Amino acid sequence: MRKIDEERLHKLREKRKLIADARINQKKINEYGVSVVSEITSALNIKLSIDDFDPNIVLPFKFKWERSIDDCDGVVAAYVSKNKLVDILSCCYEITGELSGLIGVNGCLNLGFSAVPKVNILKLVTIAENLNDSVLFYPNEIKGVLLIDHYEIRGTRESKDFSLVIQGNELEEKLMGCF
Repeated sequence: MRKIDEERLHKLREKRKLIADARINQKKINEYGVSVVSEITSALNIKLSIDDFDPNIVLPFKFKWERSIDDCDGVVAAYVSKNKLVDILSCCYEITGELSGLIGVNGCLNLGFSAVPKVNILKLVTIAENLNDSVLFYPNEIKGVLLIDHYEIRGTRESKDFSLVIQGNELEEKLMGCF
């Protein structure tokens, strides 16, 4: 009889943890998700709401993180100035033109990703900078992912606080000449 009580108690604890985790995720979405959606809609000049983001969406490509952005797979421009990043992305944009795809923000992955129409990838810099976070963009037209990271240390304004990582063979091959 005691073993049954322990099993029931364990199941009850698991259920409570799931409920608590769901509440924490919803709180994060409510707090940070609103600003994420606002920045994306403002920068891309489109209409989106929190409801347009799906945390369960199956991404077409898995971004592979490393402890240091320098060590990420793919084509990497780590710790560059905003001007250098814009130069690289301008070259990329000349090759790709506007792209539709999925967009999300690393600091709010529990919000998920949203489909966005034709986007000038240069506008992703503004989103990353204003959120001081990493923006992930999965284009529909070319298999792969672009990550634009902005990391500003409070109280300083480093000249090299941006990074760009492109992963996915097709996207890498198409854009590596811009680096």
